[in-house]
Amino acid sequence: MLAGLLGILAAALRRRARAAPPKIIPPIAAEDVDTASLPAALDEIRFDTRIEVESLSRSFRMVTVNYRIEIANRSARAIRDLTFAADLLSAARGADAHDQLANISLELPPVGTLDRVGPSQSRSLAATAQMPVESIQVFAQGQVPMFIPLLRLKITGTEIGEQAYTYALGLKGIAEDRVNPLPLNDPLGSYQDVRAVRVDRN
Repeated sequence: MLAGLLGILAAALRRRARAAPPKIIPPIAAEDVDTASLPAALDEIRFDTRIEVESLSRSFRMVTVNYRIEIANRSARAIRDLTFAADLLSAARGADAHDQLANISLELPPVGTLDRVGPSQSRSLAATAQMPVESIQVFAQGQVPMFIPLLRLKITGTEIGEQAYTYALGLKGIAEDRVNPLPLNDPLGSYQDVRAVRVDRN
């Protein structure tokens, strides 16, 4: 059961590993430049996003994750008017990837905005997402019931258009690009050492 459920995430991670790494543009001194005079490579927008999990807890009614969206501008001009939307769901065994992974046509609840991220600048935004306990898709690893929350994120901006990402949330494992599922047989409360791993690329 576990192998089938994680198949979607593993395949997405393999696709990510095969993708070419983003080209990092060296910073320039001026924050606002005349882009018409720049070579095409310097005018290209490059940025990284990551999710930093601050806490993840389970109560009788809700699974709650408090997290930070971190965005790093790797390009030579500013990124402006960013809006963020996200939700939380449980990875389901046998479900179609399109129904679980984020895409730009998906309507997600808004979580915040950033007016500007300058060249070579990083900024972050605090957010919270919840899902009802009854929506957890339970699977077993041996005799232990477990689940994998998926955080779906959509970012819209003037320079970047619409971008969609999906992150698997789980316990820190040995490999940097993997997480372990969360057990459901532990007492209610907070999970320790939870991290987020991006599992798709739009």
